[in-house]
Amino acid sequence: LLEPNQPLYYGELASSYVSLALSFNKQKDTDNTQKMTDLAISTSQEAISLSPANNNLRRSQFGIYVMLSTINPNYLLNARNTLISAIAYAPTDAKLYYNLGLVDARIGQTDDAITTLQKTINLKANYTDARLALSYLLIDKKDYAGAKTQLEYILTKLDPANSLAKQDLSGLPAK
Repeated sequence: LLEPNQPLYYGELASSYVSLALSFNKQKDTDNTQKMTDLAISTSQEAISLSPANNNLRRSQFGIYVMLSTINPNYLLNARNTLISAIAYAPTDAKLYYNLGLVDARIGQTDDAITTLQKTINLKANYTDARLALSYLLIDKKDYAGAKTQLEYILTKLDPANSLAKQDLSGLPAK
């Protein structure tokens, strides 16, 4: 490499290690799965240490942990921590909050997920995916009025043709 200490190279290499880890995992080769997983994590961390202000590297690391969570769901906690770190650098980035809300939902932190998705919507009112995700969590908590508010907002102000919102709204209990 001409510039071996470029963080981008480390980020790309970390993604390659993840692909290998997933491939070895499919083959039930636990030793090589673990080796590639460890290399993916350490290489991604090296990229961030070379350029700590580059939030795109944290986004990449988040993606790495999400992919690795198919091997071990505990990596979702690392993904969550990575997002929290990224938010510290970009506190108004709605997509970071949206992803944090999704991770919180996946790890069973429903109340945190709801709070985070509400924050996402406060940052970006026209974030359809965040409103849909929030409505699903509210439906799970039997807060049908809250879910209805989100779904109706999508249909009246964002996307009148949104088939998911229409379907979910029609499936809500009448109250």
